[in-house]
Amino acid sequence: MGPQSFEEVEPHAPGTRENLVVVRGKLGIRICGELHCLSAGDAIEFPADVAHEYRNEGDELLHFYVVRARPPDSPSPAQGGFPHP
Repeated sequence: MGPQSFEEVEPHAPGTRENLVVVRGKLGIRICGELHCLSAGDAIEFPADVAHEYRNEGDELLHFYVVRARPPDSPSPAQGGFPHP
């Protein structure tokens, strides 16, 4: 993610969770209006069925990994249940 950029994310399917790990840079993540500041090596798990925002708080590229887990009873990708915005 480029310096000083951000991405607003719409809520995913009910029950969806995300696990995020920052590899490089400084990430501001806003979940339900609450800001969390993470740096390289930090991680967070959160409910992703609410609006959230990723923001690069630094002047260098931000690299992070996101693993999204949908609930076991949600439709499979073949049934049109994934991906969500």
